[in-house]
Amino acid sequence: MDKNLDKKLSDNLEKLGLSLKEIVVYLYLMARDVEVGTSKIIQSTGLHGQYVYVALDSLEKMGLVKHVVKNGRKKWSGTPPSRIESLVEEKRIIANQVKDSLELMFKKNTEQEFEVFQGEDQFVTHEFFMIKEAPENGVIDIIGGKGDKFQTLLGDEKRNYNKMSVDKKIRVRFIGTKDQEEYLKSVKSRREYFDYKILPGFNESTVSTSIHTNAILFQIYGNPLLVFKIKSKDMADNYRTFFDSLWNMIP
Repeated sequence: MDKNLDKKLSDNLEKLGLSLKEIVVYLYLMARDVEVGTSKIIQSTGLHGQYVYVALDSLEKMGLVKHVVKNGRKKWSGTPPSRIESLVEEKRIIANQVKDSLELMFKKNTEQEFEVFQGEDQFVTHEFFMIKEAPENGVIDIIGGKGDKFQTLLGDEKRNYNKMSVDKKIRVRFIGTKDQEEYLKSVKSRREYFDYKILPGFNESTVSTSIHTNAILFQIYGNPLLVFKIKSKDMADNYRTFFDSLWNMIP
């Protein structure tokens, strides 16, 4: 990172959901009076090329940078600083929508069954129970957690589990963190019915929330490994409404 980078400005941009690499690229472009090619950005920021490409794509989706094509090459520039205000306003709208979803989610008092599972053996056994219980063409929605840890815990049973899921055409939607992007991209490339989105500003957690047809699972990847299960279709439906709100708001 540039030694002259203002720490307070960087911190504030990070609070708005930008990663450190996105901040470096964004501030570099904002300081330029002319459009700049990707190679120049890589050279000047000292970032690896792949990081620059990912940052530019993310920044453009947020409306913070733009590009034009000249002689077959993309030239990049920053958008007016007023776009930051629009970004803040969008986050305020998202926060209000999430609030409304949460209020709806906990509005009803419904009968619920509560179970706890502890340890790796119970975890794997229960995951297979859930996939067997899932209906054909069902949906499992997941928020956060450690997807790679989930696969590790399944161990030799991973292929069997994934085959059961694909055979039943169960769609999996995963809302993850920036740190999980490469892993999720790899999963999507080799597994049918899997999709993911990255939530800006969302940090990796040891807690994962899985929304099934008739239940919600809170998986805590600690020591010991714990799974809290709430069996309630109403709660699962309400949580899915919340998930859909997040999913549809992410670019």
